[in-house]
Amino acid sequence: MAGSTAKVEGLSDRRAYGEAAEGTNIPPKKSQVSIAHIYSPISHITSPLSISVIPDFLYRKVIVKGRWDHEHTMLLGPRVWDGTLGYHVITPLVRENGTTILVDRGFISEDFADRNKRPEVDGEVEVLGMLRASQARNNFTPDNHPEKGEWYWADVDAMVQHAGGEAASVQPVFIEELFGRYL
Repeated sequence: MAGSTAKVEGLSDRRAYGEAAEGTNIPPKKSQVSIAHIYSPISHITSPLSISVIPDFLYRKVIVKGRWDHEHTMLLGPRVWDGTLGYHVITPLVRENGTTILVDRGFISEDFADRNKRPEVDGEVEVLGMLRASQARNNFTPDNHPEKGEWYWADVDAMVQHAGGEAASVQPVFIEELFGRYL
């Protein structure tokens, strides 16, 4: 897509800013977005993410940089993985531009559910992940109780509020970190 300069945090093309494809008023097709746009690091763009385009880019790989906000880490579960009881670790990632997104950092066993037993990385990190949406809650899933630290399903809007909400520049963006065979 020659001439396109507007990139939204590595997720979109000119549509994210309401701009049409060059010389037209028709938004470009997703197939016209260059791979560089999809994989360009989110943290290299200083503007906040355009939330309206996220549904068009679910399940796309993205790279984000920032530092973990361990104070607002949430454990999603319990879950069972390969016969082991545990949780998914959801940690807000504070980006260089001041906005924050939510990252599912993967599964930990129940043995590491206590924060004092989990290793916490300080400093800047780079995460390869996939854009995800809130999970649909079924009839058998209990309600989340953020005040008790109990998260049974990924309710992105509630997680954003728990992490500080709009006042703390937390955006309703949920990324699942990718490891090993998914790269």
